[in-house]
Amino acid sequence: MAGKRGLLGYAREVDIDIGHSFVPETLDACLLHFHSFTLVHTLKIGGFNISRFLPAFGRYFAQFAPTLRSLHLPYVMGSAHELLEFVCKFSRLDDLSFTSSSSHRVGVHPRLSLEHSPPLRGTLVLRGLASIPVQFLLKIPGGLHFRSIIAGGVDKAELDRILAACSSDLETLSLRSRSREFT
Repeated sequence: MAGKRGLLGYAREVDIDIGHSFVPETLDACLLHFHSFTLVHTLKIGGFNISRFLPAFGRYFAQFAPTLRSLHLPYVMGSAHELLEFVCKFSRLDDLSFTSSSSHRVGVHPRLSLEHSPPLRGTLVLRGLASIPVQFLLKIPGGLHFRSIIAGGVDKAELDRILAACSSDLETLSLRSRSREFT
């Protein structure tokens, strides 16, 4: 109804959480209205399988590229390369948050297709059910400039490299352990 009334163009935040059934075919049914979201600053997609959407990024997410500043991907599925490529398509992105799912695959593909280098000057939130790989973030062409990092379930050595990359800009570090025992 909001799409028919022309109200979607006023939305600043979009939160998609329909479980693991969020595939391109699901979005195709309402694609015309989905393209009306032209001023969105914050996008959250739960259970997002990047592999399914990345090849057709322009068809599904191009309208967000000029305005998106905050991207939240709880329980993202896909490879580190795919996540890196998806993130770099948003040229104004400051905040990045992702929770790795059990189907997160490691390894960075050698042929990166990075169109932009987002500023990444806001908050980085890293969470995982097990130790998640985050070293791929160091491959963002413009570097990392996060002022705040919230981390839990991240490999210590990889987190050290992320912290070093942000050291001149970092103001706040918050560590969230997966259990009550924190070492």
